[in-house]
Amino acid sequence: MKTKELSTPPKDSSALPGKIQNRYLDRSILLSETGTSVTTKKIILAVAVILIAFITWANILDIDEVAVATGEIIHQGDAVKIQHLVGGRVKKIFVKNGSFVKEGQTLIRLDPIVSRLELESIQIRKQLIDATKIRLEALINDYIPDFSSVANDCCKKYTNSIV
Repeated sequence: MKTKELSTPPKDSSALPGKIQNRYLDRSILLSETGTSVTTKKIILAVAVILIAFITWANILDIDEVAVATGEIIHQGDAVKIQHLVGGRVKKIFVKNGSFVKEGQTLIRLDPIVSRLELESIQIRKQLIDATKIRLEALINDYIPDFSSVANDCCKKYTNSIV
């Protein structure tokens, strides 16, 4: 019987089996078939170990939270903060700071001009939205829009305010 002799691989790396064919393969196919490198695997392992160590340290270690400040504590008793629900400008104040008040007593009077101007602004926005609605409905239904209802509301309001 004849025995086959094992030959040593050639020293030229381009002569290795598969190297000649690899140059004709697409780069993405070549990368997917070769897999991840050893260096990449070591880096991923190191990051995972550091992350696990940090999470373990954060769970085990107790950190005391301390805030140091100077000052004094003053008991305010039954003091109540007074706040209004809507904004406005104060026209008159009827009580002084620190005075006792009764339930239902008037404390301040707000200037009605600010509220009136805000109401007018909201009404104008409503009329604009109504006019836009009429215009879009006319566009959808293919007819000429009639803005008389919005115009009448607008004219009535301003003629009453002028008189």
